[in-house]
Amino acid sequence: MIFEIVNVYKNAVNFIGSSGRKTFIIFLVYYILFFGSVSAFAEEIDKASTAYPLLSITVAVFYFWTWLAYISLAIRRIRDTGKSPFFIFVPFYNLYLLFKKVY
Repeated sequence: MIFEIVNVYKNAVNFIGSSGRKTFIIFLVYYILFFGSVSAFAEEIDKASTAYPLLSITVAVFYFWTWLAYISLAIRRIRDTGKSPFFIFVPFYNLYLLFKKVY
């Protein structure tokens, strides 16, 4: 399970290739849990703290890298289903990708 998440981060700028349904589901769950927990944690941090700007920048960079990894994974998954990568702009298309079998 962790191998799939690490592999997605390694291929964060690789928009060519394929990704399986298992990897997509694992990373989607991780993506939702990660952003939810970090957002809840960020609200609890005292904004007057001297470490807040550094922590804020670090979290923003990690947010961006995770978002980029998710976009590249979704584009690879869309290509596996035989559709154009522009389908990433269709709302709720990711739910369809969760259940789409690729033959």
